[in-house]
Amino acid sequence: MMQHAEMSWSKQPDSIADAVKELLHYNYDEHLTQSNEEDVSPSFPLTFYDRHIDSRLRLKTVKLLPEIVKDLAEICHGAVAQMLNLDKPDFSKYSRPAREPPIPFDNSHSVYAHYYQYVNVATSRFVSKLYIHPKDRGWESCLGFQSDENTPGNPAFAFNVLQGFSFSCKDPPRLTLSDEVFNNIPTGRRQTIIDLTRMCPVFAVWQFFSMTPAAEKLLEKMCPTSCFKSVIPTTSGLAPFLSSSPPVDSVLGLADLVTNFEARQYQLRSRTKKTNDDTGAQNSADIVVPQCRRSAKVYTPKPEHFIQCAWNRAVVNDASFLLFHCGTYQRIGYRHRESQTLYLSELIDTRDSDPPYGTIQMGFHLVGFQDAVGRKQATMQRERVENNKKRRSEDSSEDDPRRSKRQCVRKAKAATNTGATLELDEDGIRELVQAAMASCEVALVRLNYDHYRSPAPSAFVRVRPSCAPGSFNPDFKPPKRRTKYLPTQCFSATVTAPPLGYGAVGVVHRLTVEVDVDSQRFSSDFLIKFAFTPRRQAKLRNEYAIYEHLAGATGVEGVVLVHGLFEDVESSVLAIIMNDGGTSLREREIARGSTREAVVVTDAEKTSFKRSLKSIHRADVRHRDLRPENMLINSKGETYFIDFDLAEVTKGRRC
Repeated sequence: MMQHAEMSWSKQPDSIADAVKELLHYNYDEHLTQSNEEDVSPSFPLTFYDRHIDSRLRLKTVKLLPEIVKDLAEICHGAVAQMLNLDKPDFSKYSRPAREPPIPFDNSHSVYAHYYQYVNVATSRFVSKLYIHPKDRGWESCLGFQSDENTPGNPAFAFNVLQGFSFSCKDPPRLTLSDEVFNNIPTGRRQTIIDLTRMCPVFAVWQFFSMTPAAEKLLEKMCPTSCFKSVIPTTSGLAPFLSSSPPVDSVLGLADLVTNFEARQYQLRSRTKKTNDDTGAQNSADIVVPQCRRSAKVYTPKPEHFIQCAWNRAVVNDASFLLFHCGTYQRIGYRHRESQTLYLSELIDTRDSDPPYGTIQMGFHLVGFQDAVGRKQATMQRERVENNKKRRSEDSSEDDPRRSKRQCVRKAKAATNTGATLELDEDGIRELVQAAMASCEVALVRLNYDHYRSPAPSAFVRVRPSCAPGSFNPDFKPPKRRTKYLPTQCFSATVTAPPLGYGAVGVVHRLTVEVDVDSQRFSSDFLIKFAFTPRRQAKLRNEYAIYEHLAGATGVEGVVLVHGLFEDVESSVLAIIMNDGGTSLREREIARGSTREAVVVTDAEKTSFKRSLKSIHRADVRHRDLRPENMLINSKGETYFIDFDLAEVTKGRRC
């Protein structure tokens, strides 16, 4: 049995002793139950984006580090002793949640609600009191939870929550503390807080599970592995993007614990061979596409899927801690960025834990704050080093007259070695790329922005034809799917920026398409719309059917060109590639500073929209969702209607 450090509670007033003891000795009620297990079946937790995380940021190793729990308990006892013996906090305004009779959990959300009410509220108050405003009489909290909107699968079984610093949208941002408390914080500490909200707003990613045997088994089976196998695309034949540098690790928190553990494991680690599960290491003569994979009707949960999901959420939010909690059990994980290693605690029984569960959670919140401060310091140090290098590089280039001469030589060589080239303007290149796309069977989709550098492309095979003039084939039949394609049968499609918007059907990104024509490479920019769920995919198929109907009609104006409906052979995600129609009337109105519901258009724009809508009606199509968000205008003054997912063909009826 683990021993606790003794604390001199008896020397403090009874109210302080009672409050501290109740929190630190807290364990979950052993009679907690789940009420409806059959309604919380698990589902696959990974998104399409999870497959495309940068290789330098992806999880590579999972290690068991039992000392995490002991270390958190020691940090907790030391901090509480400091608070009670040195800071002498005023408990007159401290209120703690009353003990309630155990209520059966309904799903993962009720597991989260129970933790938030009976653990997080108290521990976050203590941390805020100790580190932010120790001299103030109030017990306001600076820490909070935020639901992760990108939680896939069945949220009744598992859903993700981000934990970090709660701050307002004021300029500069500040913690959501009352003006009285915030103004009493010393100036230096106040600036540190502002830096934390800007640089390290999230320190933990939680996965809350329903309290079911399936979730308990999932946490029990989370085990160490020297070569973690992430779910990534397996198409080969195209070189991956260069990886970025990982963000810095904290110099505080659990940094010393990890350093000491690795020092003990050095000999074992030095004998472990490094592996690389990336595919598509270089361009090859053929593009090898995996066989079409259909997911099973009933998903069997695998620990590695949920670990990868939580790790990737930590990457995107630059969090250091991953916590897996199912009511009865919990594991605490620490993300070490440099080695791409997850250090997992032993399985914690929330009902009978030694040290008590409240002590562990108090220690975790303290360490979370310390880790954020340490990451802020390390990040600022790296920025100073990089700025100094950049400054020295700029100074040396200005002093070196040979540099400009070398640049001129390189430009001259580039101009003389290009050979015969096609002289095309932007519109000509776009038409060339569109024609080449229409003849290709596979779109090799990769992500290249923020935390995403695809280790290999996702192979999206063509499902429906291009609707561009001169390329549309009304008798199109999907080509037979193969596992090997020539490069001329594929085109490269790179997502270059975060989503432009989230609609009722899918997520829209900017896309750069590259094709090879007569041994020359041409590229042009488009948009891609992804549909991830079966319901949204059905809407996208209906939308594309409308585009095909309009492509077969004559005299239709004001509809953006679409270049195919594609399906990912590994994830079954659907996608449409289309031209960029410009800015919506709603976006333009917002950019003008207007908050009115009505939008302002010129007479010419109004005439153009009316003419386009009449041509669509003549083709027997009703849009059924006309609003400023779906009406676009580009820099040339051309107008378009988009989002035909609710549209219907009304042949024989008046539109």
